Amino acid sequence: EAVAPPAPIVGEDDLGFGKKKGKKGKAAQPASELPKVVVEVLAIERHPDANKLNVCMVDAGEALGTLKIVCGATNLRVGMVTVLAQVGSVVHTQTGPLPITLRAVRGVQSFGMLCGKGELGLSADEAAATEVVRVAEDASLGAPFDPSMLAEASSGEETEATAAPEGEAAQPVNKANADGDDGGDGDSGD
Repeated sequence: EAVAPPAPIVGEDDLGFGKKKGKKGKAAQPASELPKVVVEVLAIERHPDANKLNVCMVDAGEALGTLKIVCGATNLRVGMVTVLAQVGSVVHTQTGPLPITLRAVRGVQSFGMLCGKGELGLSADEAAATEVVRVAEDASLGAPFDPSMLAEASSGEETEATAAPEGEAAQPVNKANADGDDGGDGDSGD
């Protein structure tokens, strides 16, 4: 059962209410963004209304718990340790910063976004835009992400059972895709 992430604690001072401080016209400072955190993918199922999207359950550690995430990454697999931009955090895009909000993606509620190098501000390489990053498996779940946590890629790591052909969504490893048809609706989920 997915649990909604806790709301950020915001006091009156954070919103600029109450006593005036400083000079007139000075804007209140926005609450700082929440960190991106280390998560483990627990389950992957096909999205019911989008052939190139998956609905994942991730373990985001004790503070955030288990969350439902809609994701179009091609390299997802159960047991993978990756990075979650939780609700309240901000990711990088080609058009600028994107605040992460609770939202429905084709009718399925998503409690954040699994991140690739582009969303983390580590690469502008469009070829990697369909893959989420891998974090070292010994990283603590729920810990704030740091680039030093990235796992080193090793050749042959993925098996045929979990690897997806280029341009196709990753196959769920806990559900068989009986007909092998991805439907090709062209929806990348973004």
